[in-house]
Amino acid sequence: MPKDIQKRINFQPGDRPDPLIHESGRFLVPPAIVDVSELAGMLKRLAKAVTVPEMNQVIRKRGGYL
Repeated sequence: MPKDIQKRINFQPGDRPDPLIHESGRFLVPPAIVDVSELAGMLKRLAKAVTVPEMNQVIRKRGGYL
């Protein structure tokens, strides 16, 4: 990828491209990086904490498989 394009899309050494096809049909290649702050709130918390004995009990009920 030409250096001027790398600068325009903020490609850094070690970044990998994440190719996309836009609805307009244009081919886009942004860097495959994510700012950690974008991940906040992505996972939901469990309604209640589960203890290790409770986990073991469920595993035993399933015959040792998760």
